Amino acid sequence: MKRKMIMAAAALIMAASCDNAEYSVIDNAVFISEAAPEDKFNQQVESIIVEGTVTRTLTIRLAKALDTDIEVNLGMDRDFIAGYNERKGTSYLILPEEYLAFDRKVTIEAGSLAKTVTLEIREFTSPNGEAYAIPLQIESVSGPVGTAGDARHIMFILMTPNIQKAPKLTATNSGGCNVIFDNASLQGLGEWTLEFWMMMDAEDGNNAFYSNSSPLGFGTFYFRWWAKNAAGDGPWFQNQLDGVYLDDHSHPWEAGRWYHVCYTYSNDLMQLYINGEKDADLQFTAGRTFSFGRLNLCSGLGYMQFYSLAQIRLWNKCLAQSTIQDAMNRAVPVDSPGLCAYWKFDEGSGKILKEAVNGFDIELKTTPTWFDDINFLHPND
Repeated sequence: MKRKMIMAAAALIMAASCDNAEYSVIDNAVFISEAAPEDKFNQQVESIIVEGTVTRTLTIRLAKALDTDIEVNLGMDRDFIAGYNERKGTSYLILPEEYLAFDRKVTIEAGSLAKTVTLEIREFTSPNGEAYAIPLQIESVSGPVGTAGDARHIMFILMTPNIQKAPKLTATNSGGCNVIFDNASLQGLGEWTLEFWMMMDAEDGNNAFYSNSSPLGFGTFYFRWWAKNAAGDGPWFQNQLDGVYLDDHSHPWEAGRWYHVCYTYSNDLMQLYINGEKDADLQFTAGRTFSFGRLNLCSGLGYMQFYSLAQIRLWNKCLAQSTIQDAMNRAVPVDSPGLCAYWKFDEGSGKILKEAVNGFDIELKTTPTWFDDINFLHPND
């Protein structure tokens, strides 16, 4: 461990020399320990789950102690968060100051190596699906020291779970319900993403639903929850497009559990992600496009069985896996680039399921019952 710390200090000094080329000799540097643990210098982004008030400590450190006080000024690195958003296809905003408290000026006293800083992150709301982060950086240092390359900044991504009600849908209230929409952004797509949360209350095909059932469909895209005994040895996730099937036999689903399901399509390749992890893919012939002109619910559900859906999102672009994982547990802004249709299924009462982007609302046949608030960060707890 001692050798690792020596190597770290040496690397930090070298980084500081590169960062401060105007100095001919620099033999010390200030850095954030948590941004570069041990001898690794690539841990600059970390996630924090915010439920209630959360505290996080950081260590502002010198490579070696000095005989004079060193003042370090901390602030927000707007360039860092902008670059991250561009690389990852995300849209994080800097957390407003009223939800964050920390000492902006830190003094490392003479003879000391480090000073601890405490961040207090207060619970906040995201009524329009906003996503927040804290891109903290060492802005300036007084004294004969520089800052240590990438270890001068760290960004905390703040994860706030989507908590919402969800309908218990049956064949009685949802069977055959559909909405037709004419939207140019959903026609002739060479790339797209469909994602949603789902739960089915039974696995047995004799009771739950029939072999060709499709609880959710978009035009020629039919998503199936293939049951036990329906045809084969399910249950598994399946998709059917004009007689072409994408089955995921490696991921059987369980009754009563929520799953995040996401299909992406680009460059003639369809990929299926379950809970943010890639599970299956299917290569199509060149030049295929898709049109999404209709949403339909519940074709072939069994008697007295129910299923539930939440956060159905249709995009006219192929989302990267990191983007899927980033937003699967929370709501997203209605004006997100590429978001073409968005059913939250969070009304909690009534029989109208609203669509947030273009008003493609669904009217159920009868009023369903509803789950109480579900925390989609851990919906199965």
